[in-house]
Amino acid sequence: MKYFPKPYENESLYSIVARFHTHMGNETVKESYKNLFGKDNKTVHIEFPTDINNIASNELISSYYNVEYFIKYHTTFPYYGVFLNEAEKCSFMEELASGVGVKHIFKLGLISGDLKLKENLFFCPLCSKEQEGGFGEAYWNRLHQIQGYMVCTKHLVLLEEAPLRNRRSLVSVSTYMKSWTPNILFLEQEDWRVKIANQIEWLFETTVNVTPEFIKRQYNERLKQKGYISYDGHTLKLQKLINDIRSFYSEDALEKIGFKFKVNASQSWISGAVKGKSVHPLRHILLILFLCNTLQEFFEQDYEYRPFGMGPWKCINPVFSHEEAYYITNVEISHSQYTKRAVGLFKCDCGFQYLCNEPMENKEFDKGNFKVKRIHQFGEVWDNTLAKMVKEKQPLNYISQRLDVSTKKIKIEAKRLKLNGYWSNKGLYVKKEVFENQRDYYTEIKEFQKNNPMATRKKISEERSAAYRWLIKNDRVWFEENMPLALPTGYKNRVDWSERDEQLLKDIQQLIIDWDNNIEKPVRITETSIALKLLNKQSLYGIYREKYPKTIQYVSIVVETFEQYYKRCVERAISLYGNSFTSVNQLLKAAQIGYGAYYQIKGFIDENIKS
Repeated sequence: MKYFPKPYENESLYSIVARFHTHMGNETVKESYKNLFGKDNKTVHIEFPTDINNIASNELISSYYNVEYFIKYHTTFPYYGVFLNEAEKCSFMEELASGVGVKHIFKLGLISGDLKLKENLFFCPLCSKEQEGGFGEAYWNRLHQIQGYMVCTKHLVLLEEAPLRNRRSLVSVSTYMKSWTPNILFLEQEDWRVKIANQIEWLFETTVNVTPEFIKRQYNERLKQKGYISYDGHTLKLQKLINDIRSFYSEDALEKIGFKFKVNASQSWISGAVKGKSVHPLRHILLILFLCNTLQEFFEQDYEYRPFGMGPWKCINPVFSHEEAYYITNVEISHSQYTKRAVGLFKCDCGFQYLCNEPMENKEFDKGNFKVKRIHQFGEVWDNTLAKMVKEKQPLNYISQRLDVSTKKIKIEAKRLKLNGYWSNKGLYVKKEVFENQRDYYTEIKEFQKNNPMATRKKISEERSAAYRWLIKNDRVWFEENMPLALPTGYKNRVDWSERDEQLLKDIQQLIIDWDNNIEKPVRITETSIALKLLNKQSLYGIYREKYPKTIQYVSIVVETFEQYYKRCVERAISLYGNSFTSVNQLLKAAQIGYGAYYQIKGFIDENIKS
């Protein structure tokens, strides 16, 4: 080969091959494919071209370009690669470089059922006019071919769609524009399609190198800040999050970029994204823009959620004056099992400690004006002031005002400090264990265990009930470390798991026999789809998976890979309509599967069309 066109900025590899075909004047695309790839039975995918090794290894081309150059600058790899780990990136690049297909792309969630690849080519008419004026020809921009990228960010023009007759054809923009009827539609900068396109463009330009673990951590931290995840990270308000995202974008905005939400929260991609599973980049973009302003902010800022902001914080001790208004630097954060919110314990050097609840969702902690949950500890300075004022027999109301607590609290604290107040304590109730444990429960339990070394927890709770309850409530760590191990409950297993296993196996075997009966579109056989059809549940076994060995073995045999499922769809179409298909598109439409499936079972489909 003595000629190869010079690639333009952001030109797709498909466009380079199409221009080569036009420049060479070859009568058929087979000749051009043979020249570039060494074989004529080739298809150049718009987004995921393969066999790039064959182009880059050509003596003329290898002098200027290599495989990495084509993948990085003329495929959509940078768009997807940002969200992959290093091993996944290498596998992805290897599949683009070789001719083995793009199976890995399906495994990574880069193509999914409700996010279809663009079936036709897209271009900006104004960009194409500029390119023809500057280069003498126009080209297909790789960004314009991505799902969700609907508008040219340079001209704010809605992209035009150029129908593609079949996947093997090679069409240049300049050729198409000769018969194109102008229909230019300008959009506003605030349009969601413009915002999404800008973020996609940033992914191509960025040099950030983050890991999926970083992305997962950022999701968790930012969802905490907005109140969708509890501070301990264990509780996700998934349905609320889904509803809020749908309201944030509106159904109309999402439909314009070819996106639809599933109503069922248990099947939502949002849950997968938050858990660190592979999801399509467009879904990442939608979730990230909901959480912060731009992708750049999300990726370049290692955000950590701080429910009480950055210190220092106020000391609210009314009887001690610090040099600085904001003096506390020590805050211990715990998690409330009841409210699912963070609780901050603010500790000052003067001994004063107070508790605050995490602000409600989407609100920041106001360090100058906040609500104290309760005083945890008054400290030595406060105690000494109280003792002095009681000794001086100052009025109770004055002491209350000076120490900033109620008169009842003054009485309680005076009793804790064993002060002889001049007021009446009639009717005053104070929990003894709050201030001092008049009975040494620790020693009491240890002495009982020493005298009764074989005593069980039940025996101890019966014989030393007060100490037992007090330790559970006030010092659970010591309790667990010093108590005997809890005995098994002793309940007998009344479930015949063997019988259940046999029955479930029979039910599933019958279900598989009738699998595709009375349905319009075949359903892939998976463990989850079996559970949904048979039990209307997401799981076949629940938490007792190990109790169903025979069922597990059978299910592992009958579940389908994507390849097996696609082949079954094709076979079903042939059995219904006969083997009269003349094109790939015709067969795929009858089989009710997307064009992406073609690359996984290419040989199988080609054989059926030829035969």
